Amino acid sequence: MTVLDATPNETLPTVIIFPETTSNAAQRSRRGALAQGLKIDEAISAPSGWLWFLRAGTWPIAAPLPLASASGRPTALLGMAIPAEPDAEMDEFALHWDAWRRNSGGDADRAAIPGIPSAVLLDPELSFRWRTAVNSGANMEAALAELLHDQRVRRVHWAGADVWADLRLRVAQVITSVQRGGAERVALDLHRTLHHHRIATRFIVAGNPVRGAFALPQNALNCAGDGSRPARMAQAAKYAAQLGADIVHAHLLTAEDLESFVASKLPLLITVHNAQPGWPVGLADFRSPSLLVACSRRVEAELANKTPHLPRRTVWNGIDAATTAPTTIVLQRGQVLRRHLHIGDRDVVLVALANPRAQKRLEILPALVAPLQQNLNRRVHILLAGEAGAGPGAAEAEAIFLAEVDSFDVSAFVHRLGMVEDVAAVFAAADVLVSPSAWEGLSLAHLEALAAGIPVVSSDVGGAAEVAFFHPQVHLVAVDAEPSVWITQLTQVLSALPQRISSLHPAFTTAGMTRGYARLYPRALALHRHRIQPDGLWLVINNLCSGGAQSSARRLLTLLHNDGIRVRCAVLQEKESMPSAGRTALKSAGISLLVLPPPDELDAEYSTARLAEAIEADPPQAVLLWNVMPRHKLLLSEILIDTPLWDISPGEMNFASMARVFSAPLVGLSMRNALDYGARLAGAIVKFQGEAQRAADVFGVAVQVIPNGVPLVSQVIHCNEPRSPGRFVFGTSARLSPDKRLEDLFAALRLASTRLPPWELHVAGGSDGDPSYGERLRLAVSDLPIYFLGELSDSSELLTNIDAFVLIAEPAGCPNASLEAMAHGVPVVATDVGGMCEQIEHRISGLLVPPRDAVALAVALVEITQDPMRRAQWGAAGRMRVETYFTVERMAADYRRICLSS
Repeated sequence: MTVLDATPNETLPTVIIFPETTSNAAQRSRRGALAQGLKIDEAISAPSGWLWFLRAGTWPIAAPLPLASASGRPTALLGMAIPAEPDAEMDEFALHWDAWRRNSGGDADRAAIPGIPSAVLLDPELSFRWRTAVNSGANMEAALAELLHDQRVRRVHWAGADVWADLRLRVAQVITSVQRGGAERVALDLHRTLHHHRIATRFIVAGNPVRGAFALPQNALNCAGDGSRPARMAQAAKYAAQLGADIVHAHLLTAEDLESFVASKLPLLITVHNAQPGWPVGLADFRSPSLLVACSRRVEAELANKTPHLPRRTVWNGIDAATTAPTTIVLQRGQVLRRHLHIGDRDVVLVALANPRAQKRLEILPALVAPLQQNLNRRVHILLAGEAGAGPGAAEAEAIFLAEVDSFDVSAFVHRLGMVEDVAAVFAAADVLVSPSAWEGLSLAHLEALAAGIPVVSSDVGGAAEVAFFHPQVHLVAVDAEPSVWITQLTQVLSALPQRISSLHPAFTTAGMTRGYARLYPRALALHRHRIQPDGLWLVINNLCSGGAQSSARRLLTLLHNDGIRVRCAVLQEKESMPSAGRTALKSAGISLLVLPPPDELDAEYSTARLAEAIEADPPQAVLLWNVMPRHKLLLSEILIDTPLWDISPGEMNFASMARVFSAPLVGLSMRNALDYGARLAGAIVKFQGEAQRAADVFGVAVQVIPNGVPLVSQVIHCNEPRSPGRFVFGTSARLSPDKRLEDLFAALRLASTRLPPWELHVAGGSDGDPSYGERLRLAVSDLPIYFLGELSDSSELLTNIDAFVLIAEPAGCPNASLEAMAHGVPVVATDVGGMCEQIEHRISGLLVPPRDAVALAVALVEITQDPMRRAQWGAAGRMRVETYFTVERMAADYRRICLSS
């Protein structure tokens, strides 16, 4: 092997990132190069010198001073991709090159190179040749490949050109210190668990603790000794870039601190760990593009009020429930602590787990001891676990507390434990957690107490109500309540203590918290990218098979597309290889389609993440969630940020299915009910006026009404004579599904059959779900003149051959089937459910009958056969009503006005 010249080049190379892209991977490479003091050539115009090509996603291990070949040949130094951590994920490309290096000794004279490696250093001669080729119009990579395949060039692996690589999302968590506190525990737990979600984390500490501290994680970087606070933050930003961080997750940093990361072009996700009085200095005025993540929805509401210019979400704090679970060993340690403190077996123990500060209002507690002892006829003790920090505020709070202990003469019953390592034993020794804070974010102590199996009595601050929603063992007291209210509440709780069983809901576990952040990191990255001007709309739908909702979606997309509006459609329940007729029609019309694997192939978590990436890459003015499955809707509403979302056609079935999902909430999703979901929406759109108020009540959002629309047909039927001589033909169109209640129609026809002229019923519609249901229907009416036509490609096949249309369905919104019949001039008999009374004016444009009333329906069926002139009048009036209120053009215009006008 030819030896490289031992004299290094004295000038650092200029960096070029390939392929040319503004992707997250390219930005990682840029930041890493800049952090090493390297310059980046954006315009291929730098003066001659060494060039260092970095494949997007890799980043420098160090700033190289390259060596030339001692052979005198032009030199290309090849760099390999090195795993950034032992568990880093490497792609096949990097593994292929590593195999080449091992087999060839890294010498291209011995074995042909397999393309372009992860990094290449070109000497000045080759750099000049490459620039000349590119400036003459050659492709950047093609010009580089040509040089690397030139046998006259010395091409050899050099370790100085190696680069770090990792396919995973990389997060640098930056925190002021690791002193014992809730925010610090959250950051450390995330650092420990995020790897379960293919996320690499590194921990950066920017200062020293002022009280007892947690142990630093292995490989943590500590800037505490790097001078002033601004200098420490600048160093932390440099570390983050050198680590290849895609995003900085900031904890407890002030607005001034954050500016160091903004200057380094590092995307920011900022956890807000407390209510507004505890926010870091300047946060309310921070303006740089960042995602704020609150620890409770109440804190998020404060952020919405004070920082409306920044996007925000909530991830509930979580703990590892096992740390305080009441195992036999833990309970034994609790008994040891009680005996050590001379607490009797019948004595009652209140515990307050808080570092003394004014916010914690611990001075309330001494006044509670004597009244509780009197009410319970038992001795009452207080365990106070927590360490006061440095500073006059903490010292003053502790002094006030001690003065109250002396004032109420309860020092014998107040046990100050200081900083406690064995928190589980403290909870095991206690009967109830008392938390009188003036403000909080979401207290980890509450979660630890629930995991320990003891109830919580807390002031109603921060996320306490959100925890209480899932845990009846949490009892809330107004923040301004008098001591007597606390005494009453504690007396009730202590008089009926539940069995000590760990009861922490999964929503507040470390796993749930980690899942929530894993969902949001990619969203924070998307916010940091150059924002493309939103255009048009995305429509998300389960499938495009037959059905009224699918027909309306297809008509809307087609009409908007034909009007020059950019529309894209995402389908959640179809297989790519088995396109529905609706999908085929949209594709033929030139409409962009994204077909995601159905739920039996891909979980909603991953499906919605892929959809969110597609929407972020091609942002719309609005996303229409068109009868979407509840799990997918909830997830999309959480992860699509700064994208107006509209829930289309929520109704009884929708509300019921959503309620079922909320009975077992998705892990890591900070939603308790439909109101929390509604808070993520731009609005909801219903199909008939009677549904609007219910939707507004359920979702708590503004609701618009857009009825369905159908195409007008030129051939109008005048039903003053039967279509088939000697027979009266009824028609209906419905999927063969129990909710369409075809049995009601069949029962009415049996009742009316002796009073009807000779008749037939034509049923259009395919099976929905259970094919055996359709077979059972056919067998049940085999003695009647009822003909099942199957699924028709065009409703005109049915409507041009019938005398009256009958619609029986519960629940019903704004059915297309009845509108299509009216558009053809066919009179309609329908059950008066949902929006039918807004389509049909009774005895003006058709007949309405009560639902599930076979006798009333039978009377209507007889009536519509007996008066040809009135039948013709009803058909004509129905046609006029569609022309006035229910055209597809009117529907499309309404969606444009409401969703695309901003």
